[in-house]
Amino acid sequence: MDVSKNNSENGGTDESVIIWSLCLQSRQGRKVVSVKASSTTKDLYERASTEFGGTVIESIKGGFPPKRIDADESTLLSSLLSNQERLQVEFAPGSTVSKSNGVKEQTSNKTEKRKNSQEQSSNPNNGRKSNRAASKAATESMPALIKAQEEYLKSQQQSNKSKKRTRPTSSNVIESPRKQPSKAKSVKISASAGAGRRLADGATVSNPSLSAASAAGRRAAKATSRSTSDGSTGDLSEALLGALRDRGQMGVVLRKGMKNAVLSSYETTRAYSRLAAIQVKSFQMTTFMGNQHSDAVSGGNSSHLKVVYHGSVDKVKVEEIVDCIPLDVLQAVIEGIYASDREALRPENLARLSPRVLWSCVHHFSTETNIPDMFRCLIPNLDWSFLRRRAEQLSEKALENKRQAEEKERQKNGENAESLNLAQASDAIAAVEHAMEHLHDYQAEEKKARSAQAALARLQRQQQRDNNDLSCWRLTTPCEPDRDELRECIQCSVPEGSSASSIARWITQLMKDCNIHNWRELANVSNASTIAARLGVSEENVQAWIDHAQSESIGEIIVEVCDGNVQAVENLTIQARSGTPKDLAAWRSIPEILLEQLREPRCESASNSPVGDDDLQPTFFPWMEIETISEWCNRSQTLLEEMDWLNWYATPVA
Repeated sequence: MDVSKNNSENGGTDESVIIWSLCLQSRQGRKVVSVKASSTTKDLYERASTEFGGTVIESIKGGFPPKRIDADESTLLSSLLSNQERLQVEFAPGSTVSKSNGVKEQTSNKTEKRKNSQEQSSNPNNGRKSNRAASKAATESMPALIKAQEEYLKSQQQSNKSKKRTRPTSSNVIESPRKQPSKAKSVKISASAGAGRRLADGATVSNPSLSAASAAGRRAAKATSRSTSDGSTGDLSEALLGALRDRGQMGVVLRKGMKNAVLSSYETTRAYSRLAAIQVKSFQMTTFMGNQHSDAVSGGNSSHLKVVYHGSVDKVKVEEIVDCIPLDVLQAVIEGIYASDREALRPENLARLSPRVLWSCVHHFSTETNIPDMFRCLIPNLDWSFLRRRAEQLSEKALENKRQAEEKERQKNGENAESLNLAQASDAIAAVEHAMEHLHDYQAEEKKARSAQAALARLQRQQQRDNNDLSCWRLTTPCEPDRDELRECIQCSVPEGSSASSIARWITQLMKDCNIHNWRELANVSNASTIAARLGVSEENVQAWIDHAQSESIGEIIVEVCDGNVQAVENLTIQARSGTPKDLAAWRSIPEILLEQLREPRCESASNSPVGDDDLQPTFFPWMEIETISEWCNRSQTLLEEMDWLNWYATPVA
């Protein structure tokens, strides 16, 4: 600790009484000394020499970086240093630090012992030999030892040969009282080995078969190099040019292959030019109507897109005219490609395989600058994260394992067709586009048939024909997502100013936020205001959606009540005017009369029914039993109690 004294008279600090603590660091260690702040640098040198046993001090360095402090009587320490500072001390060359008396005595004892040991080693009468003499004797005896070892090895080889000729029997081996010497492990030398040394005299011996083979190889290599040097590169180029001009089969194949390679490179460059123009929005797109590609979607006058952009290589303006695919058809096209081979939807692949789909996406989503965002806006419920990852490059073994797994899966499912790959994606895209363009050609009867088939597929897992217990039957509302059903319900009452993207957004919100996946679940909604608040549309529109869903669901429900028997539903609707749960429940007290009504011939009412004479049904079916009819009536009554909205729908009178 510092010791300081205050001068009470002047209120200041006197440097003559201030004591500093300095650390002197050297190669012999460090010393902590106390000096006055008013001391000179020469006093510091003297104090350091005293602390290190009178050693001559060459220099003392302090500060950072360390600087030499000269020994001067006029320079005070307070002008150069501060308290508790570390100094570096360097000794003069040839100077040594004095040690204590105990150390000096130990040094003298060690010196005496060293002298005594030297005297003993130099004494000729000493019985112990020097190490040099022992090593010299061992070196002189080494040739004799090596010769003895060689003779012993030769004798061992001769004894081994004699033992191979006459092998001793097991009895002889057992009766021998002394142990047989262990056999040395023989090293097998291959016949194809090269030059070696003979054990008898040490002469070098070469393998004649190997030398002959190497000579033959050298001759073959010389012949090959001679033939290669004789034919110049000009001969190879002339052969290629001759094949291009050749009119034979080889020339045709070669020219076709080179043409396909050039066209493929051209299409790849054009595809990257399209993507570059879309990303920086350096293209001009105009829409016009034409009749050269009339179809059912546009009613005979299809819409076309004229796109002008700059090429990425030659910077020349490129003009393309493609068909403009409607938004609903485009959505179906993308969904079909996603299901068959989603790798074809990568921007670089889609730009090359189908420019029509690419520019149609850009036309409908002009505010987006990249293709993945357009896909997310078009179909938000699909997983598009694979577009941000690299395409997996599988090894040959992984590809073979994948092929075997797919083949096993196809055999398990009874399928024989192979899945589409990227090379076949172009044909798949064209087929899906063609099918989607004629989507609106289907008639209303086919649409109803599709709905009936979907209802039958849903009922296959819940049918309980053999169990007549009413408590075991429950109406199963399907939960499979069906965007087409929800889109049909929304399109029946679309708010003003809504676009196709708004409809897609509402469908996604119904599935995610409201847990409504199809029109069966939408038909069971009792509070339209809650749905309207979540979607941001009017309550009247939502109620119209619910009404349409209920009218479409009533047919599926009555089919489920009748155990999926579509023929029975038709007979109930035509002959008994009981095609809804409300009408069927009215017969629960008199099922016999309903059964008689169904068994009556239909020829009397054929003129009033929508069916013709060719569609007359027989008067009896296996389901026409009193137990079956009674069960269906009781089921209908149970549904009316569970779902109030079923009481609003009755079978229309023709």
